[in-house]
Amino acid sequence: MISELVNISKLISGDSTAFRDLFNLLYPRMLAYSGLYVKDHSQAEDLVQDCFIQLWARRKTLVPGRSVNSLMFVMLRNRCLNYLRDHKLQHLTIGLNEIEINDIQYLYHLDLKGEEEKSLEEQLMISMQEAIDNLPPRQKEVFNLTKIEGGSHKDVALMLGITVKAIEKNVAAANTNIRNELLRKFPAMSAFIIFFFLP
Repeated sequence: MISELVNISKLISGDSTAFRDLFNLLYPRMLAYSGLYVKDHSQAEDLVQDCFIQLWARRKTLVPGRSVNSLMFVMLRNRCLNYLRDHKLQHLTIGLNEIEINDIQYLYHLDLKGEEEKSLEEQLMISMQEAIDNLPPRQKEVFNLTKIEGGSHKDVALMLGITVKAIEKNVAAANTNIRNELLRKFPAMSAFIIFFFLP
């Protein structure tokens, strides 16, 4: 574990070298992890740096033997979600098929769990794709054309020969179905799921 490579007692006592060592070990991975949520690189950097500022400010509350890297990733995840909430992102506009479940997530998961199983992000992404695949045919078609491929409601309506109102109805129904399926599987992530899949 990364935390074992850093002298936590020295960090607690205010040793700047121990803090620098922790920063050098975690910063690249935390920045990559932040980028999974926040696509603005500068903002992702700010969120990671803020975590280190808070760690330094709260260093005396650390408990020797506890995983500092686990604390840092949880802190970063919360800041990323708060950033998304504060910027009122209401719709999922990323192409799910273009998201790679990469080594950053896998290593992050091993740090926290110490066991080899799918990360939370991987489980969520797989379940999201399954929920989309299980939508009724028209809802799935409209959701893919609007949310995955980024088509406007007007353009998709013309393409499918239906009204814009029908597009809106199908998108809302798809959001509800996907949201409910994810809530059933991930009740602990209700705030995050509801945030992205508004009814």
